[in-house]
Amino acid sequence: MERWTSAKHRVSEPPRRMVKPPDDARRRALARLYARRSAVSNLIGALERYQREQSLQRAKCGVLTDGETSS
Repeated sequence: MERWTSAKHRVSEPPRRMVKPPDDARRRALARLYARRSAVSNLIGALERYQREQSLQRAKCGVLTDGETSS
């Protein structure tokens, strides 16, 4: 009889792990989305800077100054 009472008591207890409301899940998903968007924007900016630097380097190497001749 004691087991039945303790089992019945366990059933009536609130669950230990509460399910988070859907708004919280959406909020976390949105936060992850914004973090990824920021990372992508940073990568695009870095690539654009790299391309500009590379094109400047090529322009400097391709332009001959007075007194220099190509071989």
